[in-house]
Amino acid sequence: MSYDLNSLWQDRQVIFDGSKSEFVFRQGEETYKTMSNIEDVKGNNEIGTFIFTNLRLIWYNNKNPKINQSIGYDCIENLEKKYLDSMMTGQSNILTIFCRVDKNRYELTYRTSSESSHDPYVNLSNILKLYDQGRLYREIKQNNS
Repeated sequence: MSYDLNSLWQDRQVIFDGSKSEFVFRQGEETYKTMSNIEDVKGNNEIGTFIFTNLRLIWYNNKNPKINQSIGYDCIENLEKKYLDSMMTGQSNILTIFCRVDKNRYELTYRTSSESSHDPYVNLSNILKLYDQGRLYREIKQNNS
């Protein structure tokens, strides 16, 4: 996949197993929060790390960073939060992210321990509100560049 380096694609794409160049932060992209011990339930049942930026959510596998995901905030249609109580894993928070890119739909599911001091659902919800508030500014700035 090739992209024009000047165009803003990070918030408008969902990328799986992207190359290093696709995960380099573009100018103006900032990290808001990092959360570890996040399990990708639907993809590969591996533990990874979330990086919340101002344009996208990045998940990467802790053991093999080539297994990764970039979820642009403009693609997210809905979030869902559930609690799971299991005898084997204890209590867990389940975050499901529903995305759409063109005609493709994605449902991404992640699990964290409920003992974790930070809830990815709350973090992502708050960041999406900030993203939405800055949408007009980003569009104007992008069109004038």
